[in-house]
Amino acid sequence: MPRYCAVRLCRNRGGTASRQDNKRISFYPFPLQDKSRLQKWVSNMKREQWTPSRHQYLCSEHFTADCFDIRWGIRYLKNTAIPTIFPSSEDVCILQHLENIKLRIQFYGDEESAGKDLSSFLPHAFQAVLGQAFSFVPMELVKDKTTGCFLVKSGLTDEEKVSVFEHSYCRPDTDKDELWRKILSLHAKILELDRREESTVAKIRALENEVALLKRDALLHFTVWSVGSFLCYTQFVCCTMSLLSLHMFSFNKI
Repeated sequence: MPRYCAVRLCRNRGGTASRQDNKRISFYPFPLQDKSRLQKWVSNMKREQWTPSRHQYLCSEHFTADCFDIRWGIRYLKNTAIPTIFPSSEDVCILQHLENIKLRIQFYGDEESAGKDLSSFLPHAFQAVLGQAFSFVPMELVKDKTTGCFLVKSGLTDEEKVSVFEHSYCRPDTDKDELWRKILSLHAKILELDRREESTVAKIRALENEVALLKRDALLHFTVWSVGSFLCYTQFVCCTMSLLSLHMFSFNKI
């Protein structure tokens, strides 16, 4: 799975080259075990209310050169490194505005028609492509008075509104209690499967023992039958020989 940078509007991902020095970009996980250092990372990102997970990273372009150690030609991030290179709020707004203009140009095909109302264009364009298979929520671009950033305003509720520049992989993690419930449920299933496996193994062993007993009994019966048959045959031969001897004796006497 490729790694992405968790910084807003940073498009760096694993396998891409740096725009500055054309070197490969490296990614570093958040110091989740070092709470004070983690707080500095998040504060510098201007995301104090956000908690990163162990699957989220910052790319090397947000650290200064003195944050790294070079050993054997490999760049390592220092244990005390703090990221300080982030776009300002104005830069974020400008970049987002340019991105919105770029999207308009891509949809309309030229810059002159890109000034049309995006909110009236998106539903009709997508409905034409998808054959009106889905229903769309009308959207419009509005400017936040507090931050000055352009956001998408839609008919969704406040809980469903999402900032345009928010990465999908930076959304809040799944509730920990829910994860623990799933873990406990899976653990209970594992224990149940182990119990069934032990029961099945015990039944197999019992059947194997029964088969062994049947084989032994069959062999015993065959041995007894063989001995009995041999004794009967021996007695038959003896009787036959006795009768033959008696008959020969009577014949000689005559």
